[in-house]
Amino acid sequence: MLQVSVKEMFFNSPAVLRAVDAATRQVLSKFGSYVRQSDRSSQRRRKSASAPGTAPSAHLGTVKDLTFFAYDPERRSVVEGPTPVTNFQDSLRVLEEGGTMRIRNKRRRIRKLGDGGEVRVVSVGARLEPVYALLTTPQMVDHANRLNAELYGPEVAWKHVAARPHTEPALRTNLDRMPEMWANSVKPAA
Repeated sequence: MLQVSVKEMFFNSPAVLRAVDAATRQVLSKFGSYVRQSDRSSQRRRKSASAPGTAPSAHLGTVKDLTFFAYDPERRSVVEGPTPVTNFQDSLRVLEEGGTMRIRNKRRRIRKLGDGGEVRVVSVGARLEPVYALLTTPQMVDHANRLNAELYGPEVAWKHVAARPHTEPALRTNLDRMPEMWANSVKPAA
């Protein structure tokens, strides 16, 4: 006579929980890797900016290199996206969702005593060109900083950045794979 213990088949039995947890982690890990790969490959390396509404360009590859996925055991889900870095966190959100961000003017410099700086502006044909010299007095430094601001504008500017989503489209692209991954994923413990 065959004896089967029904208690071993309850969903709260340790054997069933181990099999389901292992299957969940495995499926979500595979899904996370697919989403990460789609996310990273959507970011093309190019010099020009991407069109609004499309994945961002990977000028330096920073966002691409910081994109990871991880299993969240508390929520039993997978999290994918660029890892927030202290100085870069707001930029990642604005890049994904759009918004206003502070942009540093790369041509603008703060001149200091002992450095070289603008001392006057001369006309060369139709354009104005700065003349540089060593800044030896505080008055020269103030004058150089004023000239630098006049020539190149403010040190920082607030600019609107259109959304360039990459994480959510990668997720949507791979959602069709989920049922296939879950099929026969829970196997009895050996």
